Amino acid sequence: GYSTGLEYATETGATEEEVTDLCREVARVDGLYATHTRDRDAGAVDAVAEAVRTAETAGARLQVSHITPRGGRQDAERAIALVDAACDRGLDAAYDMHTRFFGTTYLKTVLPSWALEGGTAAVASRLRDPAERLRMRSHRNLITALGDWDRVVLLDNPALPELSRRSIGEIAREAGREPLDAAFDILLAEVEQIHRPMVILHCYSEDDLRYTYQHPACTVGSDATSLAADGPLAGSVFHGAFTWAAWFYRRMVRETGTFSKAEGIRKLTGLPAERLGLGDRGVIRKGAAADLAVFDGATFGETGTTFVPNTTANGMRHVLVNGVVTLRAGTMTGDRAGEVLRSRGRRA
Repeated sequence: GYSTGLEYATETGATEEEVTDLCREVARVDGLYATHTRDRDAGAVDAVAEAVRTAETAGARLQVSHITPRGGRQDAERAIALVDAACDRGLDAAYDMHTRFFGTTYLKTVLPSWALEGGTAAVASRLRDPAERLRMRSHRNLITALGDWDRVVLLDNPALPELSRRSIGEIAREAGREPLDAAFDILLAEVEQIHRPMVILHCYSEDDLRYTYQHPACTVGSDATSLAADGPLAGSVFHGAFTWAAWFYRRMVRETGTFSKAEGIRKLTGLPAERLGLGDRGVIRKGAAADLAVFDGATFGETGTTFVPNTTANGMRHVLVNGVVTLRAGTMTGDRAGEVLRSRGRRA
């Protein structure tokens, strides 16, 4: 299958017709079309409707990525109802949601795609030019759509440590600048590594997330890059990589009782594996891959925080990957047995 990120500048130009044509190829091989929809703010419900139309027209299976809109519960109910109705009509459709109260994205998202063309010098020239900045201000994007710069927070940034962990609204007020100009200033300062400044957007409530999780079609995902505490990825940070499953179990199973232990674990393991066509993963049965996580249900929980996310969870005792013990009594053994997983379709 394939995925789209239609809210981002590099893909906003893709029309519904173009995406539908690509989905026809996905349908031909019984693949999965996963979409980060075109709008997750004011137009979030219409964007989910577009995803449904695309999949139905092409005859493709549909997965709506982190479906909960940033507009609150009412929009979430309407978006989920659209997917339910499509399923009632015979579409193979489902969705997922991550486990954070905020979204994470690149600050460069405020720039239109044309502003990123031509290399570093050209981008820097545009960011210095007041006339070009005026043109760039009209670019609609997921950061400005939030409508509140105090909810947009700059993550740790080695080039601008004095601005790290502060909202763009606060940074702008202190500098006597408009918030978008403050964002442009940060990008100009980091133009050599313009992908590095990242922000979090505070936009969800726990009730909104709980409502989404409780639907039978909803899987729970990290929306994060897989990372490791050692090796070449040790210095990389991505929110959710270390905290997503432990947070879900702690909060949604142990503390609130929203799910039973069996239901919560299936949301994290068997259901997503089934959705991806990984028939021998996410379940314990004879003939399946021996991927096993043994944890203490009374203490299992995340230790990572918003600004220091890369810390391993409490309560994990033993882990086997493909039958090889990689964690024993809470300590890494040094033995690794991971492999690339190839989907064989839903009939795997």
